Amino acid sequence: MSGILSCSAEGNPAPLFMWSRKDGKPLNEERFRQLHNGNLYVYPVLPEDRGEYICTIKQHYDGREDPTSKFQNMEVSVIKKPYAEITPKSHPTLMIGDPLSLTCKVNEATLEIKWKKDGASEIPRAEIFPIRDESTLFISKVVTSDSGEYSCEAHNRAGIASSTLKINVRENTKNKRIQC
Repeated sequence: MSGILSCSAEGNPAPLFMWSRKDGKPLNEERFRQLHNGNLYVYPVLPEDRGEYICTIKQHYDGREDPTSKFQNMEVSVIKKPYAEITPKSHPTLMIGDPLSLTCKVNEATLEIKWKKDGASEIPRAEIFPIRDESTLFISKVVTSDSGEYSCEAHNRAGIASSTLKINVRENTKNKRIQC
């Protein structure tokens, strides 16, 4: 993800723009590039870019610096993309009556966790237990209609991340009696 910090001023001759961080950390030249209009282009934007930036605008007349140089302070916050992963990563085939427990682990950037089965947000037979950076989907005794594709989605302002797992529920043929 990229970002642009804006800084503007007009004058003749054109003003000079200089960018710095208030905390004194240097701007990495590979990721920070000053554009011809004075704006600062950042790619990629990383969490450590959070902070306050200063745009210093200087005007020169006849080789002298104008004493009316101005500073523009701006606070930059970075929103990390969410992350989601279902565990266990692979699930054996379940037999009717077995319990199903899936845990969705997310990162600290996640604001909301949603579970879906076959694309539908309603999972009537499941209980959902959210705890800080994870959510557990639990079905005490599965039936064949619980077969399907389960997904968990992690949401925040930067986007959505999802993880999916296919569950197959079968009849237990070992205990099935055959009548003649």
